[in-house]
Amino acid sequence: MDKIARRMHWAVVGNHHKNPTAVRVVDHLRNCGKTVTAVTPSKGETLKGIEPLEAVNFIINPVVGIDVLNQVTELGVKHVWFQPGACSDELRESCKKHDISLYEGCVLVEMSAGSSSL
Repeated sequence: MDKIARRMHWAVVGNHHKNPTAVRVVDHLRNCGKTVTAVTPSKGETLKGIEPLEAVNFIINPVVGIDVLNQVTELGVKHVWFQPGACSDELRESCKKHDISLYEGCVLVEMSAGSSSL
């Protein structure tokens, strides 16, 4: 987790208009000192144009995650964090194939503002 936790520029991909967890994750990362951009694919938003971008947090259905991971690959981002239920074997295999560091877990539980890994 240390590799991804040290990244300062994040995108959180989820439904920020309907999913309160997505909003909480954005707020939490900001409270940890991160620069965060909220991205809602269902509203046509993408990762393109977010600079700098070092890490992407997924709070979406794994089927939608495939398109987002393709964007991650195109942009050269090397760190992704999947919230519980957001990952799949296909996403894990794609991360491995493209040498993308993958972490699975809950940011709200595993990353704290006072953590020495930040």
